[in-house]
Amino acid sequence: MTNLSDSGCDDKSLLVSYLYEECGDADRARAETHLAECATCRDELEALTGVRGRLANWAPPEPSPEFRVVPADAVAVPRRPWTWWQSAPVWSLAAAAVFLVAASVANLEIRYGADGLVVRTGWSEAAPSQTADVADDAAWEADLAALEADLRREFSAPAADATSPAATDSTPETQPLLTRVQRLIEESERRQQRDVALRFAQLMREAEVQRQADLLRIEEQVGQLEGLTEAEVVQHNEIMDYLVRVAGQPGQRR
Repeated sequence: MTNLSDSGCDDKSLLVSYLYEECGDADRARAETHLAECATCRDELEALTGVRGRLANWAPPEPSPEFRVVPADAVAVPRRPWTWWQSAPVWSLAAAAVFLVAASVANLEIRYGADGLVVRTGWSEAAPSQTADVADDAAWEADLAALEADLRREFSAPAADATSPAATDSTPETQPLLTRVQRLIEESERRQQRDVALRFAQLMREAEVQRQADLLRIEEQVGQLEGLTEAEVVQHNEIMDYLVRVAGQPGQRR
């Protein structure tokens, strides 16, 4: 290895070997001789020694575990998912369902005419063309009447039964009532969708009829304008012919 004294401070490998005590006796003696003469190398060796000491004392941080150990009795028992029908009495849910059905089956009227686009909700007279839905309406009204009777029986029950914990849960006796309410809601939604589709189709037909009438009226007005223009052209030609004849008469007299 090259002597540090001979080559100045260029041989850093000898300094590193001396720092980590990996050099032989001869190289160690040459390094100590150079360090005694070179203040720069001494400062560099002291800095490297300090870094080595800090690295030796450094330890990586302990990773935090992603789980914790808890006693078996502290583990919470998983609860069933909360549902809105489990937190309210059956009679109140049925009443809300009837209200929802009554609100959702309200007829929707969409009409387009001389007054523009008219959208109206509410009960209206049945159209003569809806004879195919009479049987479905009768069955639906019968189910609604049966549900109303069941609700009246629920309302006539004692108040203590309504406030008891057993009344807030879905029991096998109340399950048919909830099933009937759900079926009525689904039927009302289908009725509403069908009514909206029929009203929309009627609106499109009325809009098309109105458009055809507007086009016909525009064509008539354009035809009238063209007729007036042709009449004005004929009148203008007659006036020009008259002026030509009048202007030519004095020359014929001379």
